[in-house]
Amino acid sequence: MRTTLLNWLVQVHAQFRLLPETLHLTANIIDRFLSLKPVSLEKLQLAGIASLFIACKFEEIVVPGVDHLVYMVAGSSSPADILAAERFVLGILKYDLGAPSPHQFMRRIAKADGFDVRPRVLAKYLMEVMLLDERFLPWPASKVAAVATFVARKAISQADWTPAHVELSGYMEAEILPGAYMLIDSVATRAPGTFVYEKYCQAKFMYAAWYMGEYIKRGGG
Repeated sequence: MRTTLLNWLVQVHAQFRLLPETLHLTANIIDRFLSLKPVSLEKLQLAGIASLFIACKFEEIVVPGVDHLVYMVAGSSSPADILAAERFVLGILKYDLGAPSPHQFMRRIAKADGFDVRPRVLAKYLMEVMLLDERFLPWPASKVAAVATFVARKAISQADWTPAHVELSGYMEAEILPGAYMLIDSVATRAPGTFVYEKYCQAKFMYAAWYMGEYIKRGGG
């Protein structure tokens, strides 16, 4: 159910055109909350939308109104329900919201490629695929960014993981390779059919999902 919830939250995030950091913080909040407090299936969507609301207040300049969130849950929760859930989640987490985003690390690593947009867009797609796959839950944000960037660069034939990449990411190639194979498996077997896949098949995202699919078909990885 976690994958279903996060896939839906990616849709809501896209609908509101929020920052990438907001999406990753939302996932961080909901994962930490659920690890501390079991939630019934009926309340899972409410916990998710409350987590998104909290992340928006932390990351965004303009925050969606509660009425807009009610619309996104098709009226299954009232404004009072969402505000109460927000307070409850914050209480369980003891207002500890600061968490590094993989995007921060990805931007740092991008210096090694002169901030080339191609691997950055592919890496963004890969990091969102990883959001949906519980196998990557224990990973620190720095490793998520390093592995996503490594695989993205492989896909566009920038194969070498240079000393600059090692310095900026903090990871040697040997440390990245096992995770890279797991990520390629996730892209091949878990991404198709998700909203993340549909989202990154669009021109504005340089058809990143399609491109990665073709790379894997050619024997990538």
